[in-house]
Amino acid sequence: MARHGARALTSACGTVDILEAVGIDVNCDVHTVVKSITSAGIGLFNGMSPKVHPAGLGRILSQIRFGSTLNIAASLANPAKPTYGLRGVYTPALLHPVSKIMLSIGYKRGMVVHGTADNLQGGMDELSVCGETQIQEFGENAIKESYTLRPEAVGLQTHPFAEIATTGNLQTETERFLSVLSGLGHKACIDFTCLNAGALLYTTEKTLSIQAGVAMAQEAISSGAAINKLRQWVAVQNENQIDALELLESKLKSINKLIIA
Repeated sequence: MARHGARALTSACGTVDILEAVGIDVNCDVHTVVKSITSAGIGLFNGMSPKVHPAGLGRILSQIRFGSTLNIAASLANPAKPTYGLRGVYTPALLHPVSKIMLSIGYKRGMVVHGTADNLQGGMDELSVCGETQIQEFGENAIKESYTLRPEAVGLQTHPFAEIATTGNLQTETERFLSVLSGLGHKACIDFTCLNAGALLYTTEKTLSIQAGVAMAQEAISSGAAINKLRQWVAVQNENQIDALELLESKLKSINKLIIA
C-alpha cells in the first residue's frame, strides 16, 4: 500500500500528523518510502514534503487551509503510480469526474466514494458507518454504474457521527488510532476502519466483495496482525528504528493502562 497523505488542513490530526506521532518518519525521502513499501508492504509519502514533491507541489499544499480540487489532484500525484486505488471526494458531484481522471492516468481498477451521516448536513470523503455511502467503481477501461451502500449491507451497524468525529486533539486522536488497531475499544471507529479497509481489499481484488473485505479487516485487528504491521512499518520507515519503536511501545503501554483503569 502506497499512502500519499498530508498534514491536517484545519486541525492537528491529519494522516501525516498521527503517523508521525506513533513513530513513522514523515520527512524521509522517497527511497525510504519505497523500501518500506517493498519490505513492510506499506509506506507513506508526505505530499507536503519537498523531498517527495521538490518542484513545488508540497510548498503549495502546505499553504492551503481548505479542501479544493487541487487536494484531489495532489492525492493522485502518488510517486508510486499505483494502478489500484480508493479515493474519497468531498462532494458526490466529483464521483464520476474523479473516476474518469483515475482511469485516464493509468488506474486499472478503483473506487471513488462520498459518505453521508444520518441527520447531519454535509458528508465525508470516506465510506461512512453513519449513513449511506455513494460509490462509483471503475475497471476494465470503463466506469460502472454507481450505487449506494449502508453499513448493514456488509454486516456492520450504523453509528452516530459523534462517535467517529475528530476531537481535534492530536494526543487524543493518536490514542484512539492505536486503540482501534489494537482492538481495545471505540467500536464505531473500528467498524469505520474495517469498512474502508474492506472496500480497499475488495478494490485490490484481495476479496470478492466489500463484506468479505470487512471480515478480513476485522480478523487483522482481532488477531493482532494490524498492530504488528504498524510495528513493522515504524521499524522500516525510520532511520532510527530503536527510538521509533520505543516511542510506539510507550504509547501502546499507555493505551493498555487506560483500558485497564
